[in-house]
Amino acid sequence: MHRTLMLALPLPLFLLASPMVGGCSSSDTSTPGPDATSGGSTADGGADAAKATLDAGEAGAAGAGDMPSGDPAAVNAWLQTKSYLAWPHESAPHASTGPHGGSVQTYLDPKLDASMKAGNAEHPVGAAAVKEFLTGGKLSGWAAYVKTQAKSDNGKGWYWYEVFSVQPGASPIAGQGNTTCTGCHAGGKDFVLAPYPLK
Repeated sequence: MHRTLMLALPLPLFLLASPMVGGCSSSDTSTPGPDATSGGSTADGGADAAKATLDAGEAGAAGAGDMPSGDPAAVNAWLQTKSYLAWPHESAPHASTGPHGGSVQTYLDPKLDASMKAGNAEHPVGAAAVKEFLTGGKLSGWAAYVKTQAKSDNGKGWYWYEVFSVQPGASPIAGQGNTTCTGCHAGGKDFVLAPYPLK
């Protein structure tokens, strides 16, 4: 199945100055540049890599509960459906122990949950996670990622998405191998930082 991808555009300057933009990387104090949506490569290169993965049928041909990749608008639309609520998840929201701040609750898709349970060093293609951001007990945004390649390749084998709004079409930080996210997630088990088993 062939999919058409929308290219992620550079973030508006007022968003680049926001302290929340660097949410995934507590050690990186630099402001993401115009290519932040593509993980350090050009926007075209990030989209091309995601498109190649989608065309190969490895990920992105999302079923009802599968997180899409490569197209920020498709990811946002999928998050809006909240189909991830059926996935294994933490029992309740809790204070974030990472750079996201506020309260969070993590959901692992069945592939990632099984891989974490098995203690796999590399998670399978299609493994995905969603972290809800909650402010005052209300959903205020998401961080989500899905593995799109068999090898993680320093985080380039994952599609990353983070948005600090629940409005449809809100501007995210997103991209294949996005370095804003991989900088922090490199310390996890194949880039997954969620404590396991889920509590």
